Amino acid sequence: MIDYDLEAERYDETRGGLPRARAAAEAVRGLVPEPSGTLVDVACGTGLVTRELAARGLRVLGVDAAAGMARIASGRVRVVLGDGRRLPVGDRSVDAVSTIWLLHLLGDARPVIAEAAGHGLRLSGESRFVGLGQGRSGGPDPVFRLLAFTSW
Repeated sequence: MIDYDLEAERYDETRGGLPRARAAAEAVRGLVPEPSGTLVDVACGTGLVTRELAARGLRVLGVDAAAGMARIASGRVRVVLGDGRRLPVGDRSVDAVSTIWLLHLLGDARPVIAEAAGHGLRLSGESRFVGLGQGRSGGPDPVFRLLAFTSW
């Protein structure tokens, strides 16, 4: 597994930079409720995508477990050091939770999905969990099969 503390300084330049971040933000933005909503971006990395989501009108909070990533993100957005299995937000306090390029890295994504659904997301109407990941050749990514058949 990649050491994201070590990778943080060069992450943006080696992962598609701003064009990739804008494309990811646009994909996520089309799936979340009203633009004035609150979104928690779990595994926000350097905050590049999170900043693009904020520029589209969302109130955002970045969460990352890697101190190096969170340090860089803190220059772009409001960020806290934390883990997607235990969100640092109040119960039912956010409209959307995004996990961009995270779930495919986890051996078991269910705890992150369960935390978003069972703790962070508001119960009323338009809350969303958005998982955006890497595709896989040879068939659907197992994470997306999990999301398709998970109900809460």
